[in-house]
Amino acid sequence: MTTDQQIPRDLPDEVLKRLGLTRERFEAMQKDHEEREARAPNVGDVAPAFTLPTLGDRDKSVSLSDFRDERPVGLIFGSYT
Repeated sequence: MTTDQQIPRDLPDEVLKRLGLTRERFEAMQKDHEEREARAPNVGDVAPAFTLPTLGDRDKSVSLSDFRDERPVGLIFGSYT
């Protein structure tokens, strides 16, 4: 896992009920999480190459490699909806 936070392997039925989850859904969520973590880069790994459209002009794009060896790059992922 790439963070210090650990997901419990098993939760009591009363906790699942309070969370609105069935045991099957919880187990499916755990499996999905484990698969994502297996693909996630570790701290210190070189970031994968990617190109994204710019915010102001979708016809322009920026690539991570544009900043290689120039300055640190921080990526923030989230939803504004």
